[in-house]
Amino acid sequence: MELYALFNFPYNGKTLETTTKGKKLMNKVLIGIGIILSAYLIYNAVSSEDESAAITSEKVLDKQDIIENTAVVEEVVEDVYDNQSATIDGSYILNITTDTTETSQVFDFSSNGTFALNRKMISPNPELAGSVKGTYTITGNTINLVFPSDRNKETFPVDTGTMTIKSDTELQYGSYIAILD
Repeated sequence: MELYALFNFPYNGKTLETTTKGKKLMNKVLIGIGIILSAYLIYNAVSSEDESAAITSEKVLDKQDIIENTAVVEEVVEDVYDNQSATIDGSYILNITTDTTETSQVFDFSSNGTFALNRKMISPNPELAGSVKGTYTITGNTINLVFPSDRNKETFPVDTGTMTIKSDTELQYGSYIAILD
């Protein structure tokens, strides 16, 4: 049933639904009702936001309330390692064990700006084990790893990686820590 049938009253001896003028008139009426309804909904949304803003601005705490309700918060400052070197030298072992993955990786860094990554994949797929060589740069505490474009991309899919120098013996890779061997 069309909306025109709701207003099926005579118009020059015919019903509105059967005349072109009637259909055009009904379209205009329905468009007008839609605009009025939209304006009402927008006005209602804006006015309710103003009321909630007024309510929150009326809630004022005095100084004593703030002192009584404030918990003592101690600032925890993590010691940040101050790396002064542009290179790194040594083997770092990274073991990762999650619900789905178990792997052991060894990052061998040379002071000439190169590294070798040897990965033993225990699960889920031991065939993803492998080795790759690349280059690295150090900026502050961040080691930027660059993998060669001709690597096995199934085994080593990323082009670059980053590690963070946490201490003389620890590098962070994501949320995992690699330890100097």
